[in-house]
Amino acid sequence: MNKFELLEQFGPRIARVKLSKEETKELYQICINSHKDARGTLVGYIKEEVHIYDQLKGSKVSNTISHYVDEYIKTIDSGRYEKVLKENNFDSICNLASAWYNKQIAMEYNPIHSHATSADIVTVLYPKIKLDTDVEHYKVNDTTNIKQKGQINFLYGQDMNTNGFGSYSVDLEPEEGDLLIFPGSTLHYTAPVLGNSIRYSISCNWIIHNHIKRMASSKK
Repeated sequence: MNKFELLEQFGPRIARVKLSKEETKELYQICINSHKDARGTLVGYIKEEVHIYDQLKGSKVSNTISHYVDEYIKTIDSGRYEKVLKENNFDSICNLASAWYNKQIAMEYNPIHSHATSADIVTVLYPKIKLDTDVEHYKVNDTTNIKQKGQINFLYGQDMNTNGFGSYSVDLEPEEGDLLIFPGSTLHYTAPVLGNSIRYSISCNWIIHNHIKRMASSKK
């Protein structure tokens, strides 16, 4: 198993870890072999959004992802479950509740949103990224060009630092094989890609087991 990289601390703790080439390839195969339309349940401005829960649940890579989610909760951010996890040795902490992929092409994007009502923990994985190097920038205004990298952006709080100090956002340039883990309440959005670019991302919602939640509630 690979080690976590903890991204810049600014609020919710966001971790990144790299999957193996074999695991990344397995995820991509799950995407291209799945066809159950998910657009009716999602907020993205993306034409190809597809449910993959059943395919992912029965895959080898699902066990790896589940392990990383449990390790994130144990070692990166236990939240209100810290005491219960220290006092007990659970075989697992979370179960996979839902999963889907987005195939993002030119000018498609996800608006600002969170998974607060549907997940305790979210994972986002990147099985395939191919950016068009002939179209590298998109114009935000007359003075600013943003380089196209298919960024995912995380937000926390508000920009209260009028003197320029402090961070309230983290912008991440994902790579193939990346696995991101963060709390379900974290606000995030994706930037568009351009030209002939393609970016596959897989989103998974994870729910902490009810018996762990009950034990944590009893310790308040």
